Amino acid sequence: MNKTNKVIIFDGDDTLWRTQELYNRAKNRFIKLMEVEGFDTNNIIDLKDNIDAQRVEILKFSKTRFMESLLITYAFLCGKYNKNWNIKVESKIREIGLSVFRPPKLYKDTIRTLKNLKKFFKLVLFTEGEKEIQIYKIQSLGSKFKSYFYKIYICEMKEEEKLLKILNDLCVPREKVWIVGNSVRSDINPALRLGLKAILINRKTWKYEDEKLLEGNVFIVNSVKEAAKIILKKGKNGIK
Repeated sequence: MNKTNKVIIFDGDDTLWRTQELYNRAKNRFIKLMEVEGFDTNNIIDLKDNIDAQRVEILKFSKTRFMESLLITYAFLCGKYNKNWNIKVESKIREIGLSVFRPPKLYKDTIRTLKNLKKFFKLVLFTEGEKEIQIYKIQSLGSKFKSYFYKIYICEMKEEEKLLKILNDLCVPREKVWIVGNSVRSDINPALRLGLKAILINRKTWKYEDEKLLEGNVFIVNSVKEAAKIILKKGKNGIK
């Protein structure tokens, strides 16, 4: 086991493996279904995302939230255009909503990057969402993937205090920690508020994750591989 006290805490969804594209495909299928049903689909995804983002505050990232938000959007459209609720359409929407829960695919540079970084750092996975779903994703990626991590943490929603508990559990000085993630709201800003070094992977998210990036020790890159280059370069230059 790597006995260094230098730590990199990685996010999972859309940092190490692909997730948002599954939701985007589901949204596109929903749009096409609503078009077939004769609805005007202009701004329909904005409507759905607004509904979904508001419901996160109540339901967090529950398994059924996305599907139910699609159904609520359909109900809104039925009311707006004075159309009856169709059970067959409901069934199709439920299938679309649950289609996002399939084994994730790692980004091509994930395994090689984790392998290289594990030589010099303790790697930690910190991912959010319904515990059952996150465990399923991690297990579906195989034992080799799990073996790169010193510890794995799962929470319903990432918050600053939960990150602080992880730091305390790891017993590592903050100047020895890097945070790598794709969400300003969930990954980067909590890290910056705690005075940690952070790397934002510039990938598409959704409305709920929109938040102004705080000032701090943060770098913006386009891949995990680029994040690793920055971390290794800073270490070689003597920057903690």
